[in-house]
Amino acid sequence: MDKWSEIRTKLVDAQEELYKVEDEYRQSKNDLDTKWNFLGDFYRGLEQKFDEKHSIILSEYSKMPDATEEMLDAAVETIRRYRMVNEEEFKTRKRDLERAYDDLESSYKKEHRKQEGVVEQLYSELRACQADEK
Repeated sequence: MDKWSEIRTKLVDAQEELYKVEDEYRQSKNDLDTKWNFLGDFYRGLEQKFDEKHSIILSEYSKMPDATEEMLDAAVETIRRYRMVNEEEFKTRKRDLERAYDDLESSYKKEHRKQEGVVEQLYSELRACQADEK
């Protein structure tokens, strides 16, 4: 195999590797997007459930003849604490996903630049080889 064909083969392989890096990035980003959407849906569902529970408790306490203000306050405080714990869990998961997005983006940019450098180097070698043949 002559030098031009050898460089051309390496160039094709390098371009395929570049496409592979881009495909892996897109797939990983899609996976993170799915998790992000699920987390948002889950949080909205939790908020709706807490609101429903709060309404039910207020309704039931209004029907109880022996209900006291302290009992109602304790029940509402319990809901508030559960909501706070779930919000903290949501924020933690959200930060983890944001960190995963940042890590993915950083890794992708690094790999993409590296592979682009290889492709550019091989293009330069190929042009030099073509110039030598003329």
